[in-house]
Amino acid sequence: MAASSWNPFKWITVTSVSIAVFAAYFAFTASQIYGIMFPTWDLNPGDLFLGPLWKEGQVMDGECYISPRPNWVASDFTSSRVSFMGHFNDLSFDSNTNAEAIEFNISSSANDTTSLNAHMWSRLRHNETVYLHVHLTQRGASPNPNKPNYHKLLTLHQVTPLTKIAETNPYLLTVTMAVSMLHILFDWLAFKSDISFWQQNESLVGISIWSMVSSLVSQTIVFLYLIEQHTTLLIVVPSGISIVIQLWKLGRATRPKVSLSWTTLVKIEFTRTDMSSASNDIDKVAMTYMGYTLYPMLVGYSVYSLLHKDHTSFYSWILGSLTGSVYAFGTFELE
Repeated sequence: MAASSWNPFKWITVTSVSIAVFAAYFAFTASQIYGIMFPTWDLNPGDLFLGPLWKEGQVMDGECYISPRPNWVASDFTSSRVSFMGHFNDLSFDSNTNAEAIEFNISSSANDTTSLNAHMWSRLRHNETVYLHVHLTQRGASPNPNKPNYHKLLTLHQVTPLTKIAETNPYLLTVTMAVSMLHILFDWLAFKSDISFWQQNESLVGISIWSMVSSLVSQTIVFLYLIEQHTTLLIVVPSGISIVIQLWKLGRATRPKVSLSWTTLVKIEFTRTDMSSASNDIDKVAMTYMGYTLYPMLVGYSVYSLLHKDHTSFYSWILGSLTGSVYAFGTFELE
């Protein structure tokens, strides 16, 4: 009896090939899923790291800018049309897996204080859109490509449009514009009435020169404060016109005469002859006693403002303190 030979190909059927292909595909898919869940990298020195660059608890730095454009280029870091708003250090990157969200915990506040440039304020006053650009980097890296410590993979950039007009109710905006127009009309009517009165007035009876001087100083302080705060022209322009009119009124009331000499250089004489000396004496006494109350309040408010309020400069602090005193002085005058 002849011995039977073994045929290895008899197991190769459509069913067996299908099972083998499916098993290989399943093993490959399982290995990919395992690699995603438990990644490992074998890197040589100098190789590019392909792992998760932003890890749990990653410490980051942040820079914020206001720009008129939504796009950001490297030259914007030094552009005069872009306003640097602040720099944050030691931000922590933490993920909340339960809520499936990402949150940023600010562990330190910005120490930089800045103000928007004239171009940016012009866009805001005209209700144009500006854009907030936020650059986040890992500690020690810079978002500026021109810096040696820049790394593209260590930098995140996010832009947010700041559109205020879209958040304003159209009816409220219409009412605001109507009130603004009435405000301008009443300002001009008040200017016209004031000028007409002083053009026809030839007597100083009942008029306080010291009160006019203090009013001029107060209006000048408020005018400078409005400019420093970048207030809208709707308020700044009438305030400036009021100062000019007050100077003109003071000139008509005192009729000053300026002369030059070698001894006094500049000499100013008031040639108005109907100025009541008794009225001036009363004004001086009133201003003196009022100063006893106002000066301590001015010093106290200035110290409080310096300790508890934010100021961009000492000039801003001085103007703010003087403006607060002007408002308080106006309240005393009403009394």
